[in-house]
Amino acid sequence: MSNWIRNTKSNKIWFVDEEQAERWLKEDHIQLCSGDSSQVKKVEQVKKGNFAIKSLKALQAEAREIGVPNYSSMNKQQLEKAIGDADGAE
Repeated sequence: MSNWIRNTKSNKIWFVDEEQAERWLKEDHIQLCSGDSSQVKKVEQVKKGNFAIKSLKALQAEAREIGVPNYSSMNKQQLEKAIGDADGAE
């Protein structure tokens, strides 16, 4: 079973599996919530590679592995897009 969780500091919402939710709910600023259709993009990000929870370093490592050019000069959002584009091209 999967759950919607919300970070009360950033107000971001993610759709995560039960195991991930259990780990995250140990943090004071994470709580269960109900999701809505406006969160579809975030759900797709989580399903495609957990972008929403990956650090910049982790995204850079993934980009390096798949051969994204200029990955080291990209911010998190640019890396997410580049990795998503590369995954779609395969």
